Amino acid sequence: MTDAANLPVDDKKPADKKPATPRRTSGLFGARKHVDKPAEKVFIDFHSGVEKTVMENAKSEIFSKAKDMDLGKSGVSYRIKKVVKHPTLGSGYISELQYKGDGFSYIEKVLKAFRDPECTELWIPMDKGQNALIQNNNGHVETMWTEEGLPSEGKETVIDIAGRSQKVQQLYVEGYALYHISVMVMLMSFLTFGGAALFKYVFYNQTQEVISQTHYTPKNYMAIDLLRRAGSTDEMRLRAIRYAKIGGWYLVLEKQGEFENTIFSQSIKPDGSLMQLTKVKTIANENTQALEQESPASEVVVNGGNQ
Repeated sequence: MTDAANLPVDDKKPADKKPATPRRTSGLFGARKHVDKPAEKVFIDFHSGVEKTVMENAKSEIFSKAKDMDLGKSGVSYRIKKVVKHPTLGSGYISELQYKGDGFSYIEKVLKAFRDPECTELWIPMDKGQNALIQNNNGHVETMWTEEGLPSEGKETVIDIAGRSQKVQQLYVEGYALYHISVMVMLMSFLTFGGAALFKYVFYNQTQEVISQTHYTPKNYMAIDLLRRAGSTDEMRLRAIRYAKIGGWYLVLEKQGEFENTIFSQSIKPDGSLMQLTKVKTIANENTQALEQESPASEVVVNGGNQ
């Protein structure tokens, strides 16, 4: 049996092979040991030509093959490599499709095995007792799956799954972006809720107590019966009922005179009783304004008579 990584032919039987050497691969929580294992399905194809359309056709055929195989979307991986002036394949794109593999590609070993013109067939061991037979018919590569055992004698080339270094890519992009966005939104919601609770029950609560003590305590309520006693009389007219942070509730009263009106303020005690009137200011009334408007006209008449 021949190992494609060690041409010429290796006559060792599969039972005589050494176990796969563990390797370390980087993970989310640090490096971990990696042990090579066969995939459940392996498919190798080659497309002649180095044009961009050839590569696009190779990708399309990979998706079509995965759909025809009914593999689903989980565990399906692929790889496409550009080949230039290969001894037996020529120039083009070699593609690989894996199902439930270990994440590493067989392409380099396949290309190395087919460099030998006498190598037209090679075997890739797969999981569950199956094997992939890869044939090179003058640059046309075909893959067949068989349940027959690997060849144990002769010059048939069997790919050793150990020692692969190039990784394959997932064919279908899983919805991890939406998952991460949901987690971030949930975390932001928790942070927002925590911040709101902290503001409500720690900072705002202290401010609310201060406001309650200075503005909304019972001593600042106006007695409702005061409205009955604070009406206007023939001598005094009620203009407004106001509240001041210093002094509390008070009445604004206006006493009408012959030529001027007097404005008074009268504080209200917490028990609803009224304090003495306090004079605030005097303002001219309508009699004074009428007299001021008539005075200039009289002067005109007098001046005219003198003339």
